[in-house]
Amino acid sequence: MTRVLVVEDYPPLATVVAIALRRSTGHEVVRVGSVQRAAAAVTEHPAFDVVVMDIDLPDGSGVELAVSSEQWEREDVRLLHCVA
Repeated sequence: MTRVLVVEDYPPLATVVAIALRRSTGHEVVRVGSVQRAAAAVTEHPAFDVVVMDIDLPDGSGVELAVSSEQWEREDVRLLHCVA
């Protein structure tokens, strides 16, 4: 099963993305709404295969988070940055 981390601070959009991923593909989805919570999710949960991340988050930049996380430097991790 593919593990997906959704980092989005607008709850309605995060909900739609998570529901779509779960229903259409059966992916395991973890939702968080900030850079701080995303960093915590990376340490609390096993490796994510896909990260869907908002660029403009309330406590920082999704781009900076992606650059700073060693887990996402793996070649098999897919990052998708979104602007809503």
